[in-house]
Amino acid sequence: MIEALIAKYGKRQGLSTAGDKITEWPYEEAQPSKAEILKIVKEYNDLNDYKNKRRIEYPRLEVMLLALIEADEGRPEAMAALQELRAAIKLKYPKPALGRQP
Repeated sequence: MIEALIAKYGKRQGLSTAGDKITEWPYEEAQPSKAEILKIVKEYNDLNDYKNKRRIEYPRLEVMLLALIEADEGRPEAMAALQELRAAIKLKYPKPALGRQP
């Protein structure tokens, strides 16, 4: 929840939450109601859903690291394949066009 509030209102010293409740609200704007918070969190999750889907399909870090090492050693095939896969995943799960990006 706190990430969604920061994305909406900006980062401020003193913002804190406990569970699904705001315990400190350092903004000039009125503190959002529970219904408004639920809406903010849903919008934030919807905007960030593509990141989670991409993360699931991206290769493991070990595979990416090996491709980098091989490319550095003059064998760019693995890196080229990795870049093609990355581009395909980004096309499959594009960033949302509207709304503030976190």
